[in-house]
Amino acid sequence: INQTREQLAITQKGGQEDHAKLLQEKQELEQTLLAKLKAAEEASKKEIAQLQEALANAQKQKDKAILELQQQKEQLQKELQTEQHAKSEVAEGSQRSIAALQEEIAALKEKQDK
Repeated sequence: INQTREQLAITQKGGQEDHAKLLQEKQELEQTLLAKLKAAEEASKKEIAQLQEALANAQKQKDKAILELQQQKEQLQKELQTEQHAKSEVAEGSQRSIAALQEEIAALKEKQDK
């Protein structure tokens, strides 16, 4: 009976040691997983920050490009207005010249008819 009690005590002690060892392994695994999770979270935060910075830079470039295009459009509109004004002046000058020539022709015809 004593021998059985000793074996039972040894078995219980071994079971307790196994349980303690498993508990320690579980805690170590949990700590490892937690460390990996924190590392992944930090990496994600860095990546998010980089993406946000890239997005902000892209927005700035887009805004700059839009501004440049608006300035080019305004310049082209000014050039077009200047060109149209110049053509209009040429056309008016031509019409005046034609009218003056027509008057001269009419006056010459009138002289010829007399």
